[in-house]
Amino acid sequence: MNTKNLPKRGKQFLILAAILILTPACLLLNFSKPTVQNHPTSAITLDTTGFDAALCSGENSDGICDPQSKLGILGCDQIRTPGDLLGGLQPFYPMRICLTGKPGATPPAQFIYKEGCLLSKYVRYVIYQNGQYRLIQSVSDLQEIYAPIQSETEALSYALAATGLGVRYGLQVERGLRYFVDDLQDTFVRQTEQGYLARLYDYKLCGCGPHPTYAVDILIKTDGQLEEISRVKVFEDPEEDNLCVD
Repeated sequence: MNTKNLPKRGKQFLILAAILILTPACLLLNFSKPTVQNHPTSAITLDTTGFDAALCSGENSDGICDPQSKLGILGCDQIRTPGDLLGGLQPFYPMRICLTGKPGATPPAQFIYKEGCLLSKYVRYVIYQNGQYRLIQSVSDLQEIYAPIQSETEALSYALAATGLGVRYGLQVERGLRYFVDDLQDTFVRQTEQGYLARLYDYKLCGCGPHPTYAVDILIKTDGQLEEISRVKVFEDPEEDNLCVD
């Protein structure tokens, strides 16, 4: 459009209109990208022995538990092998995730965290201790067995076990994502005067979009108590804005 012969006020109006039109497009393209700080992954392995006699189909890995089996009697409908990152817990006992929860069933009186959406599963743990299976059904149980927390490795495993949050390593700026922070860091753990501070991540799965990912800082005290220090929305995928998850 030729604005040479327009009065000054007309030119100003056109410039303002162009700004209003282009601003949403600029926000959508998200030209502002965060700086990224990567950290080494934690080299932890998990002992997977000790569950061969548990009488859950699948035996030493994932399986459905017979209600009359040793783990079924403890209240496990299903067992699942935890990820290696839970292997930093001390003392070092073989462990399985113990899942309970059926459609329409009343939630158990005690559980550590819930996973899933409408069809939820309730997470507890079973360890193999001194030749016996022992149910861990609360953070207090975790404290009793594993406190004091005495290393960064143990703090990471403990925080993951107690919260159900996740880790992020090898983060990089991805084209198309919508960012809300200027600085983005991988999962890390560092010692503080009160214990250990861990940067974990949480993805909003359930419900309708958007489905953001949050950076969550957890303080793990030496005695095993946990405190959420901060929760910051860091990024989301615009392609999930209309996604609904039940």
